Amino acid sequence: PALVDAKVGAGLLKLMRELAALGEPGYATAMEIAGMLWPETDSWGLTAMEYYDGLSGPIVDLLVWTLRHPDQAPSAFRYTSAILLHRRHEVDAAAIYIDALKIEKDPVILEAIADGLALAGGKRVLAETADAARRLSDNTRVVAPLLQVLVDARTPQADRLLEDLSRAQDPVLRDEAEMALIQRHPPVTGIYVRLLLDDDDTGLTRGDIVTGYDDRP
Repeated sequence: PALVDAKVGAGLLKLMRELAALGEPGYATAMEIAGMLWPETDSWGLTAMEYYDGLSGPIVDLLVWTLRHPDQAPSAFRYTSAILLHRRHEVDAAAIYIDALKIEKDPVILEAIADGLALAGGKRVLAETADAARRLSDNTRVVAPLLQVLVDARTPQADRLLEDLSRAQDPVLRDEAEMALIQRHPPVTGIYVRLLLDDDDTGLTRGDIVTGYDDRP
């Protein structure tokens, strides 16, 4: 209570690590503290970066646990776990993300998990990534980063998986895979347009390759 009353964010982060070190008995209270600190970190004397950096040490096990037990963790903390885990090199983030994609139901968190997998790199889980893309093909924002894993892998296996997905019956998955293949093997040199803002008015579409700008190459 004293740390809360005094708004001592650094002290609360330390307490979170101590609680996480207890294992599952301390997880609920640790996540309750996280719910107080985020997103109003500045009111607790912390920057967002200081908060994220503080989720280290024994809290890494808690981050993993939340993705494995989505029914027992608040959505806000699951989201935090999804966006942070690829930065925690003491765990196999790619494998954890693959498992999380099988059990998470919240579409926003699924997107964060897929983005995390793309950032973690998935060369060891290529087939599992393709399976996840098939299973979650109703959400383009999830499928796109999953296919990016295959593009970034730059291996024969990844190319075969992309080609298989480009022949999928699901039109969304098929279109996304076809665009991913263009990115993997572009017909011309240029900048590949992977994402656009909702209010974009440039006239570009996803999958375009920009070869010049303002009459300049």
